[in-house]
Amino acid sequence: MDTNRIAARLEELFSHHRWILLSDVSANTQAVIDQLREWGGSEFLVVAGQEGVGDQPDVEVVHMPSPPGTVMEGFRRFSARVTDPPPHVRRAVDRFDPDGTARVIGPQFGTPTVFLGRRLYGARPEDWEALEDKTTVDALWEEAGVARAPSIVVDLDGAVSVAAALTGEMGTVWAADNTEGWHGGGEYVRWVADHGAAVRTVDELRGRALRVRVMPFLDGIPCSIHGVITPDGVAALRPVELLILRKRDRTGFVYAGVADTWDPPPAVRDEMRSAARSVGEVLRRVSGHRGPFSIDGVATAAGFLPTELNPRFSVGYGIQAWTVPQLHGSFFVRALVEGDLDLTASWLEDLIVTAADATRVIRMGVPVIGSFPRAELKLAVADRDVTVDPEGDPLEIGPSPSGSFMLWKADPARVPPGASFGQYAARAVSLAVDHWGLPIEQVESAVDVTADATGLSSSQTSDHH
Repeated sequence: MDTNRIAARLEELFSHHRWILLSDVSANTQAVIDQLREWGGSEFLVVAGQEGVGDQPDVEVVHMPSPPGTVMEGFRRFSARVTDPPPHVRRAVDRFDPDGTARVIGPQFGTPTVFLGRRLYGARPEDWEALEDKTTVDALWEEAGVARAPSIVVDLDGAVSVAAALTGEMGTVWAADNTEGWHGGGEYVRWVADHGAAVRTVDELRGRALRVRVMPFLDGIPCSIHGVITPDGVAALRPVELLILRKRDRTGFVYAGVADTWDPPPAVRDEMRSAARSVGEVLRRVSGHRGPFSIDGVATAAGFLPTELNPRFSVGYGIQAWTVPQLHGSFFVRALVEGDLDLTASWLEDLIVTAADATRVIRMGVPVIGSFPRAELKLAVADRDVTVDPEGDPLEIGPSPSGSFMLWKADPARVPPGASFGQYAARAVSLAVDHWGLPIEQVESAVDVTADATGLSSSQTSDHH
């Protein structure tokens, strides 16, 4: 088996079609268009929510914006518009594809499976999406034999007393059920530091959730391990750091993307990859899952403890798989989900892990509530700090479904080998907040408690907003 055969099969699947591309932001679509053109595609229509951060595609684009909100509100509003598009979108689609033969590609994060009578290729089935409920996942950990922290799932009104029983020095963390559908990016995850916070959180989640899972706060590096389910087994990838920054007032978290500069101790890495294999085998058996999935959790002093399952493509998978150009990113995932690829797990695991260990990637992205004009601030990692530097890597801000979005593709070569990137992300957010006056609370990063951490001290990060 080789990458050339996989690349040839992908070209066979995706060549010579008329394409409708659905995306919550149109700036994400140019790379997809370029690849489809290479495979013989010539006609494209992009249907998007907002423009997003970055260059716009060089084809016809129809936007269907919605009022700004949180990241998940943006996803849900876009999905609702895909299900029932406004008249100007219907007219544009009819002009572009009057006979209804165009193929449709949607975003990887849970869009309806049909758009104006046209089936989306590689869309996630609804029964896979249901597995993402954070209040039911403990049964999966137990079936897979994966160690976990204590937790209690309780009706929302009973959460205050349960939190009092489970709380530790840093409080508890609550995760909401799927009353409003699947959710990610920490949107319905709450850090509940004390009794007053518990009461406020119940009020905040009322109407959004019926039940919550309550866990003790887990101290350590937030991280995830990714697996890919193939026709013959499960490929286990390498650990990825989740850039989940802590609000200094202990009211919650700020999700800031992913990075894989961090290397946990070998025993923790092995533990995480073993968990991915075990959970992947359960997913194959109970749902027929195909393609990537991830287990999010925390690398604590006692080892890796899982917190949630994402049975889908995620950015953490993407930054690893993109190190193998012949897999062609999301095209490979869609073909796997459809069952259109025949390959072995051991081959895929060796291919991606070898490439990802050799090529590290940082993708820091922070949603910002409110509309801010497009702008750029150049930042550089140097001497274990982050500074404004005209020769640095651009941190961009621009429109998104949440209002605005910051994106920083920092140079991983500047980060000390094996170091957590969270401390640098916290510093970058602080600089952006000061520079643009953003409505983001003071943040700090988690500390690596699995080994001696390398980089900024917590006092350095907490001196800034």
